[in-house]
Amino acid sequence: MSFEQVGIIAILLGMLGCFALERPRIEVTALCGLGLSFLIGIVPAETIFSGLSNPAVITVIEILIIVQVIGRTPLIDVLSARIQRLGASTLRITLSLCALTAAISVFVNNIGAFVMMVPIALSVARSTGMDPRQLIMPISFAALLGGLGSVIGTPANLIVSNALFETTGAGFAFFDFAWVGVPVALAGLAVVALWSAPRIAGFRIDQIALGAVDRAVTTEVTITPASSLVAMTPRELQAAHEAQIFAVIRNGQHVFGRADTITLAAGDVCVMRIAHSRLEKMIDAGQLGWTGSIRAREMAEMVVTPGSLLVGSLPRTAAVFREFSVSVRAIATRSTRVEGRLSDMRLSVGDILYVEGDRAAILSVVDEAEALLLAPARRSTGPSDGSLMPLAFFAAGIACAVSGLVPPEIAFGAAILAMLIGGHLNLRTALAELDWPILIMLAAMIPLGNAVHETGTADLIAAGIIDLLPGTHELYLSIAMLVVAVIITPFVNNASTAIILAPIALELSARTGAAPEPLLMAVAIGASIDFMTPFGHHNNTLAMSLGGYHFRDFVIAGGPVTVSTFVMAILAIGVFWL
Repeated sequence: MSFEQVGIIAILLGMLGCFALERPRIEVTALCGLGLSFLIGIVPAETIFSGLSNPAVITVIEILIIVQVIGRTPLIDVLSARIQRLGASTLRITLSLCALTAAISVFVNNIGAFVMMVPIALSVARSTGMDPRQLIMPISFAALLGGLGSVIGTPANLIVSNALFETTGAGFAFFDFAWVGVPVALAGLAVVALWSAPRIAGFRIDQIALGAVDRAVTTEVTITPASSLVAMTPRELQAAHEAQIFAVIRNGQHVFGRADTITLAAGDVCVMRIAHSRLEKMIDAGQLGWTGSIRAREMAEMVVTPGSLLVGSLPRTAAVFREFSVSVRAIATRSTRVEGRLSDMRLSVGDILYVEGDRAAILSVVDEAEALLLAPARRSTGPSDGSLMPLAFFAAGIACAVSGLVPPEIAFGAAILAMLIGGHLNLRTALAELDWPILIMLAAMIPLGNAVHETGTADLIAAGIIDLLPGTHELYLSIAMLVVAVIITPFVNNASTAIILAPIALELSARTGAAPEPLLMAVAIGASIDFMTPFGHHNNTLAMSLGGYHFRDFVIAGGPVTVSTFVMAILAIGVFWL
């Protein structure tokens, strides 16, 4: 192995580890990897910023902008109303929501489709009395499945199509992915509706206050003078209220000692984890109180999304909360580690913040931080006149891309221009609300993917894969790429998986004489069928927080979906591409 091959493998392995740990932020990891590759001579200066002009990145930006506009049209509300009129049939409602989510995801990105459908799913759950857990995870899965149907459905599809274009001069057509994606999606949706949804039911929407589940939250509260908790020990409090005490602060100083020797006093501040419903009851009963709370203000729940400015921040250092005088009162997080006070907790994707403030201020925080409000509220990227013209412009862009008249990035760029001229889009606001961390990560990873090919690393890995296979038939090669993609994706993300594996698939094709299309198709499909973990795709991370699922729920509900889609992908690739 040459120095360049050892270097690029070491850098990619280090980046995969950072992606899996979510530390540091994904765009920081990608930029550090790109910078290091340049410093040691793997990525030349003339290509270091080539990702910024890559058609895949440009198309993703365009789709994200279009999603913002489409989300303000009345179409989604009309479809939601029709779903609510389906009656009380759980199966029918689940199938309808999943089908709608999958259909939307064919034309917009996975996260955009999921975020658009979450308020609808919660509204349907409230109106029908359904368990929201039966809807949140299924529509997350449906968004991933729907993205398999077109070249723009997911960044992985765009990446492998661009790789094919650079190698052969012709990328995948707009709906080439549908030959495999539609059978895979149908198989997956059937399992989701018949198996997954019934396995994750827990309670009905009328049993909870605002969100989709009674979550355990980490909070910081003060013991009131009249509280029955006065003179209790932390251990007694924990036993009586099923709480976990992390710290007791008295007069600004931490109180140290064993949980059964400290005596709680009025005015003590407790950092604890407790069920949200129990916390609310204790506050309403006057047992606990918020520090500096203004009772006239409202409480709301907001979710930290993948593109939020809050990712990696601390509540005390996030300027957006100070600017609008909004207080973070509790945090529902996957992390079990709590050090210091509530304001010292580092925020991650999927964290749910329970905030207090004036309603207008809360909405401003949601806008500025690019978060998701669980209460029915929408952000605006321009004047909302109820017009369906943006849908017409988008449909025209799709038609141009499908016909091959112009490349997708040109077609959707023209659609955005039409929306802008027609007054349906505020471009400055739309650009500010883009998911920049993901876009920067994509742009930084693309030169690294090219380096895998240029350094001969793809050839080296391809040779190793061939040695492990019983033969070089295209089906064996496709299955191998599918397996590798399915294994890698849960620990990184589907775009990075596609960027890393596409050069290897092309090298396998060159070495064996196999057609590159089925191998690249296997990479794209494998990068998008992660249903068994809550961290392989941001959709699942958000679903875990919104629905209060446990890791085992994804294994139980997502395992059969993964198996069914894997098998169907092999069959569909064999039938349509070999």
